[in-house]
Amino acid sequence: MSEKSEVFHITSLGMKHQSRGDLDTAYNLYDEAVRLSQKLNDKEAIIVSITHKAKINQINGNFPEAIKEYEIALKLSEELNNMEWVLVRLGQIGNTYQEWGKYDKAEEYYERAINLSRQCRDKSWLATELTNMGVTLQTCGKSIKAIQYYQEAYDIANELKDYEGMALRKCLIGLIYEANDDNQKALECYETVYQIANEHRLNAYIDGLKENISNLKSKL
Repeated sequence: MSEKSEVFHITSLGMKHQSRGDLDTAYNLYDEAVRLSQKLNDKEAIIVSITHKAKINQINGNFPEAIKEYEIALKLSEELNNMEWVLVRLGQIGNTYQEWGKYDKAEEYYERAINLSRQCRDKSWLATELTNMGVTLQTCGKSIKAIQYYQEAYDIANELKDYEGMALRKCLIGLIYEANDDNQKALECYETVYQIANEHRLNAYIDGLKENISNLKSKL
């Protein structure tokens, strides 16, 4: 077996252990794959294996180490000029800062991901990062600004005919209006989501929305 094949084999073993919940063994395997990849100076393999390490650190709440590893993967992705991988890394770093409660840093990385998505004209990824930004802003109490991001993500989902994406974003907007006691606007959002869900068989939304719509109508 060549050393490059060995890296792939070790990483695959790590993924199997991770899927079984054996994070310690998986982490050690990923670490071994990183060291072998560095020896081979195989940047793509380093990115893959160190990203797996970072994810386990993120799961375990070791956010500083996760950020450090994601940043290494980000730098290498930039060196390879692989913009798709750069976008993924920016989102992962933003998500980690979000989980860590460092919302200013999360906003910084989501903004970078949003800008790069616009440059690359990657509308699907743009909608994802706009939604991530909205969640962070909403968590920080910046609800009005969050709605703007959710609405743009909704409009993109509409353009892409991503009906589940449309339902999700409009539902998030409705939740903000409901939390702020703007029952009329919340009702309009939920009725839009209900219509989308009915037309496109998004059954996960339908039962819960019936109750929400009924409750809101009783308050008007």
